Amino acid sequence: MLRDQIFNNPGTMLAGCLVWVPIGIWVLALVHWAVQGDVDVIAAFLGILVGIGLGLTALISREPHMAPLILTAVVITMLAFPVVRSALNKRALDQIDIEAIERAYEILGQSPTNSPAKFRLARTIYNKGFPVQAIQIAEDAIQQMPESSFPEENRILKTWRGYRTPSGDGALNCTECGHTNGAGEIYCQKCGSRFLLEHARGAWVGKTLARKFVAAWTVLIVALVGIPYAGSVLPSTAALIVIVGLMAFALLVLFLTFRPQRGAA
Repeated sequence: MLRDQIFNNPGTMLAGCLVWVPIGIWVLALVHWAVQGDVDVIAAFLGILVGIGLGLTALISREPHMAPLILTAVVITMLAFPVVRSALNKRALDQIDIEAIERAYEILGQSPTNSPAKFRLARTIYNKGFPVQAIQIAEDAIQQMPESSFPEENRILKTWRGYRTPSGDGALNCTECGHTNGAGEIYCQKCGSRFLLEHARGAWVGKTLARKFVAAWTVLIVALVGIPYAGSVLPSTAALIVIVGLMAFALLVLFLTFRPQRGAA
């Protein structure tokens, strides 16, 4: 069969070999993200299995169009890699600010009325590009911080007030559940997550968001590659069983990924 593939469909064989290059990059990236904690282990393992399965399918498939189709799908998927990589690099460069936000949240978790911690949080997210949210949080914190005891904080807030801030109410969506929170909120009002921390990190680094990306990619591959392949190479009865199984698998992945989280406020 391998000799037939080489001589009868050289283009297909070449595509089946080339597909392992982006798949290898994808697998290494998922392993790296899992080690760093940017993607949970289950999502990374699922992505690796799907990648390897695509590579094997492209290599052994007898359908001439299947290997080029898989190669195209994988290459399109890998176009997202530089965006994700850039976001991760930006997070590494901004780690000092992220750690400051984490420390502020830890203090507020133990003492929700700690005004200096609120102001430190406001100051950091202001530097991260969220002036409307920072001013609202600082306004709340400064009420318990008299100017005689906290002259620096009061001066900073006056300076912020003097700048022209962007228009709008400053509402931000939670990266975990999508709920829209007002500018003065520190925790998500629906799920309780530290959504300001996730926004400061960047939109690509939250575990829930990464899980949804991997799930959507998996379902897309099942729809564009798995189902057409099963329908073209299997007998009608077997193809029907496999297609139903793939559809059930895709629906299960979507349900487990996008179902409402228990314990949400």
